[in-house]
Amino acid sequence: MKVFICDIDGTFFSHETYSIPHLDEVKLAFSKLVINNIPIIFATARVLEGCFSIIKTLDLDNSKTYCVSGNGSEIYYDKYLYESIVPLEMIKKVHDLSSKIDLAMAVDQKDYLLIEKFDAALEDDRLSLPIDLVLPHDFLSSIKYPVHKVSLTSDNEITEIFPVVYDALSSEVNVCKAGKDYIDITMPYHNKAYGVKKLLELLNIEDSKVYYIGDSHNDLELMAMADVAACVDNAIDLCKDICQIHVKSCEEGGIIDFIDWIISD
Repeated sequence: MKVFICDIDGTFFSHETYSIPHLDEVKLAFSKLVINNIPIIFATARVLEGCFSIIKTLDLDNSKTYCVSGNGSEIYYDKYLYESIVPLEMIKKVHDLSSKIDLAMAVDQKDYLLIEKFDAALEDDRLSLPIDLVLPHDFLSSIKYPVHKVSLTSDNEITEIFPVVYDALSSEVNVCKAGKDYIDITMPYHNKAYGVKKLLELLNIEDSKVYYIGDSHNDLELMAMADVAACVDNAIDLCKDICQIHVKSCEEGGIIDFIDWIISD
């Protein structure tokens, strides 16, 4: 049995146009997966509502399409199949750190993002998902539980500050880059690969042939786990180093070629 898994942002959703390039052709490609009874799993850092919007755009509402969102912290198909929850004590610790190093903090709230302050990275999220950003008077007391993922963002690339966050938190939580200006924090071992493996076990299809396509740091573990890993041309070099298949960029609709290849494989 084949299983198709893909990242969303930067893989087939463009942050240059805040849309899916070559939408009609991409929808046709996904419809071929449905016709061939190949399950579709979106593995994304997005909040769950952001995953739902993609399913609707691609006309996959009535298909066998699963969401592994929040970088592996949530698994959803009609209902929650699995949730990992970040405890209040950890949220407070991340909050203290963000204040010291002057990063914006955001907390996933399923259908909106609760933010402490506004920056360009969060505006990018607002335009791409699209979801509301809520900036409360009292950030910590406004958080609704459960919380699955916490993020730190910056107007600038987070490459230099990432080691500081990693050293401060990685002994207690999973810390990963999610794009050039995002650091995502989930519970230990929770990443896209963990979430997908958990879902395949829940569906009793863990022996399936797994195909995955992505573009960034938070895709690396899942690329390593997949039987066949692909990346778009705009992917980071680390992805290109470990992927067997390279396709055209997100803007050029590279995912279409990968889906066609899967069906013929």
